Amino acid sequence: MIERFTTLIGHHDIPTLLLAILICTAGSILFVQLLGRARRTDGLQRVIWTFYSGLVGGGTVWTTHFIAMLAWRRDLLLGFDPILTGSSLVVAVLVTALGAHIVAIGAERRWVEFGGLIIGLGIASMHFLGMAGINLCADLTANPGGIVLAILLAAGFSVLAVHRLARPITRFCRFGGALSFALAILLLHLTGIGALDVEIDQALLAMGKSFSPYLMVEAIIAVMVLILMTAGGAYLNDSRHKEETNRRYRHMAMHDSLTGLPNRPQIQEHLVATLEDVEHEDSWVAVLSLDLDRFKEINDVHGHAAGDEVLRTLADRFATLQDDHVMIGRFGGDEFLAVIGPVWRKGRIHTLAERLLAEVRKPMPWQGHELSVGISIGMARFPEDGSNAEQLLDRADLAMYRAKENGKNRIERYEAGMEESNRSRAALAMDLRNAIGNDEFEIYYQLQNDTVTGKALGAEALLRWHHPERGMVPPSEFIPISEDTGLITQIGEMVLRRACHDAAAWPNRMRLAVNVAPKQLLDDKFIRIVQEALLESGLSPDRLELEITESSIIADQQHALHVIRQLKAFGVRIAMDDYGTGYSSLSTLHNFPFDKIKIDRSFIADLPGNDHSAAIVRATLILGKALKIPILAEGVETEEHIAFLKNEGCQELQGFFFGKPMRLNRLNEHFGELTQDGSAQENDCELRSAEMKPVPARGVA
Repeated sequence: MIERFTTLIGHHDIPTLLLAILICTAGSILFVQLLGRARRTDGLQRVIWTFYSGLVGGGTVWTTHFIAMLAWRRDLLLGFDPILTGSSLVVAVLVTALGAHIVAIGAERRWVEFGGLIIGLGIASMHFLGMAGINLCADLTANPGGIVLAILLAAGFSVLAVHRLARPITRFCRFGGALSFALAILLLHLTGIGALDVEIDQALLAMGKSFSPYLMVEAIIAVMVLILMTAGGAYLNDSRHKEETNRRYRHMAMHDSLTGLPNRPQIQEHLVATLEDVEHEDSWVAVLSLDLDRFKEINDVHGHAAGDEVLRTLADRFATLQDDHVMIGRFGGDEFLAVIGPVWRKGRIHTLAERLLAEVRKPMPWQGHELSVGISIGMARFPEDGSNAEQLLDRADLAMYRAKENGKNRIERYEAGMEESNRSRAALAMDLRNAIGNDEFEIYYQLQNDTVTGKALGAEALLRWHHPERGMVPPSEFIPISEDTGLITQIGEMVLRRACHDAAAWPNRMRLAVNVAPKQLLDDKFIRIVQEALLESGLSPDRLELEITESSIIADQQHALHVIRQLKAFGVRIAMDDYGTGYSSLSTLHNFPFDKIKIDRSFIADLPGNDHSAAIVRATLILGKALKIPILAEGVETEEHIAFLKNEGCQELQGFFFGKPMRLNRLNEHFGELTQDGSAQENDCELRSAEMKPVPARGVA
């Protein structure tokens, strides 16, 4: 057997045989790749890839056979029958394509192996049909046993090839499938040729031949190259398309679709990786939890298209702040997250937080409107504030909530004890939802007085919450929660309706002041609610004074101006509350028709000793006089306060000097006494109190 095999190899031109093996190997690898692609597709795509599989597989069998035949007994070769040679290529392609299609659609084991058997029979059919088309100077006699063995080898290795492809057990099985297919082709050729007995026809050999085997090799190679280029080009193009598609999918999976910023999974993964990479004890990693302020109001007033534009604009601004040590992503809704580090200067963390604040504060144009939002930032640092990603994320969130509680649009660093505070806040939020239905709220009233005469001019409504277990809950605790939960609009409406009903029974000259929260002002139903409250109570519109902070206006000045003008059109008065603590923009005073300016209590407390406070109060009074807008000073507690304010020309006062906030029945008694006496002076001293001044409830206090 070994001698016969050695003789068989000796009858081949080795360089040409190696060329056949090279082409067979390349074609087999591509065939297996294409067949694998066909199995992963369906419908028309599967038909296309099956055709390409048959074209490459059949072409590989045909090319390998004829180049190997040109390598075998070249001295006896006279030529090829063109019809049989061409037919052998067609048979190879069609039968291989049929087998490949069965393999592609075969879900059960027997169908996959059956498809492999068809491919093996196609290899054998092509071989023997091709042999019939070869003209030699010899007669060939076949050994039946050798022929059967050749067919079995072709079929067996073809079945093995598709089995490895369809049911891999390692990532190298695909290469094993390509090797099996190549062996099916090569072993069929060698075994089939080895099963032939050759009897040379000396007469034909003596006649000589004009056939050039080299030209035939070149022609066959050209056909195969064309086949490989066609199918290989399609495969590579499809692979590039799939790679691009996968890249897009990966990008979509790891980035926010609206803003293009990294999304929650990516930024969490980045944070974990950053913490793992921190090698130096003197370096830090920081997490900034970012939550937009007044974003919901923009959605409510202008629609989600405006909100989306705000998010995209902010994302573009944030993207300019990113580098190798800074990643900023969107967590969802109006929440963002920044991961900073590792850094070797703590100051860089705070600097970036300040830059984020500055970028968000810039107004954004939208269809003729100037949209403006704020941002509350919570900061947690590794290793001081947490040892892992989960702790840092949670504690940055807690610090962000503290920033919102402390006035929003600011930066807060995590501090120990915030967890307990957050649990208490969550419990209070749940109780707040039940407080309205359980009638746990009560309105207190604080007098507003004339500076010169001391007479009462009206009262401001201040909300108090009588919690069934905690007792009196200060407005500074529950008002921020009501704003965050959205309950502020419901609570504010309740306060407005009840206060108007109460004030309708006061003497005609007494005015009612009610605070309006930012979300109330942006509510489309707010104007109707005010009208209904006045009509139902019978209160004259000119006795109602709505107090609005500048932060309520700045979110959407055009909308706020429209609402204020409509309110003033039917007689309601508008006051700017807490002047001096916010933007204190002169353009706001110029553009909005305010009936009163209220100086915040923080500037009155230090009068007259604090030169800065005195200068601010004095400048505000001068401004009010120039604009012909009355000024009311809050937080008046001492005679020194009154003397300074009276001397500077302040028209109205409010504070503990004239009385602490009182229940409605006590206020009615006081107004009754005033009606009887015709003066408020006698009762002012009785109403003084040394108790701590209450914190007015923003929006409803």
